Amino acid sequence: MSDVMFFGVLQMPYEMAMADEMSRRQFYGRVQEALERLRRAEVDAERFRLAIESEDNSDTLHFAVINNAPDGAAIRAEFDAQI
Repeated sequence: MSDVMFFGVLQMPYEMAMADEMSRRQFYGRVQEALERLRRAEVDAERFRLAIESEDNSDTLHFAVINNAPDGAAIRAEFDAQI
């Protein structure tokens, strides 16, 4: 699901989100997706914090970013940054 649709469902007025069984299921599904995104962000933040702490005297940080595409495919990008 695109971010536009994702946030649109999350921002629906209560009456619209709870209007019928289909809209309740859609809203519940997007809330579950939001929770998963938050969990992944917390894990990524912790990995980033650990990477910074482990780079004591280095002037280069290595980043690995993994993003799950809507079709379930994982997109991975890695790069180094000079600091």
